[in-house]
Parts: sequence; C-alpha cells; structure tokens
Amino acid sequence: MLGIWALAAVACLLGALEPASNGLQTGLGAELVALLRVLCTAALGVALLLGPGIAWRAFGGRPIGLGFLAVPGLAVLAAVGGLTWLLAMDDGADARTVAFACCAPVLGLVLGALLAAGPEDLLEPEERRALGLTSLALGFAVARSLWSLSPADEFLGGTVSRTLISEGRPDSRISFHVVQLITNGAHANGTAVPQ
Repeated sequence: MLGIWALAAVACLLGALEPASNGLQTGLGAELVALLRVLCTAALGVALLLGPGIAWRAFGGRPIGLGFLAVPGLAVLAAVGGLTWLLAMDDGADARTVAFACCAPVLGLVLGALLAAGPEDLLEPEERRALGLTSLALGFAVARSLWSLSPADEFLGGTVSRTLISEGRPDSRISFHVVQLITNGAHANGTAVPQ
C-alpha cells in the first residue's frame, strides 16, 4: 500500500506543478511522462478511494468489511468534488489548486495510518487477493484504453472524445454539449437565452 501511496503522491505533485497537455504526445520523453501520469493517476484513484477506509481500520474505528472499504473514500471524493465545484463556480478559484489542497491532507492521513500500523497487515490475505485481482482488471482496462487501434477516418480520432466509429456523428459529445448549453444559458444555435 505504501507503493500505491508513493505513486499517488507523485500524481498530486505532477498535477500541481505541471498540468497535462491537451495535445498529442509526439516525442518519446513526452510519451513516457504521459504514461507515468496515467500510472500515477490510477494509483491516486485507488489511494483516495481505499485509503480512508484503511485509515479507519488502522485507527481502530468500527470494523469495515472489504465490500464497504471504499465507502469512506467515496464520501471524501464526493465532498472534495463538491467543494471544488462550489469554490470554482462562486469564487473563481483554480479547481486544480482546491483539489490539491483537499487531497494532499487526505493522502497525509492515509500515510500516517499506514506508518502507525507498522508492519502489521491492515488487509487479510483473502482481501489482498481480491484487491489484486481487481487491480489486474483495472490494469487491463487502462492498458486497453491506452493502446486501441482505431478504424480509418475515425471521427475525433486521436482525441479524448473518440468514438471508434468512422461516421461523422458526434455521439460522444452530445451529453457534454447539452449540459454546457444549459449551464451557460444558451440556445443550440448559439444565441443567448433572454433572462
């Protein structure tokens, strides 16, 4: 778990110090940094999802089974997401800074719990085996999303909105655009809604 925590800390530092680029990665160095980002971000997701539950176990709270181990982390992530959204919307705060300021103490708490537990295992052997199989599935999903061949003339090929369809239909962006139109009070044809 300390290895996952270390990768999660690297993800936080990479996100805070150097934001990811929106364009394609062309050089070998840029591709390796992008691959490191993906690996570290996956570890950050696991650490923030399972870490608070493991900290709960380490500090002697009410016992949590493996099926509910992610619930405290999910609550923390929902609270951080809501707080980031509210502060960015009302005060114009930088969302990346707010998220970093909220997630860094959570990672610190998880590290404190892991170090306080010492060499004692916080997970049973069966739980470690189940989490290992789940991590294997997560690894396959990330690998498949990173290396996927696309058909010729794919619509939005090479972007995050790719559809793997060689037709000119923007299916993957419709839900995003509808929400943006409603949020900004605009019509589909580009004119503003009278208030």
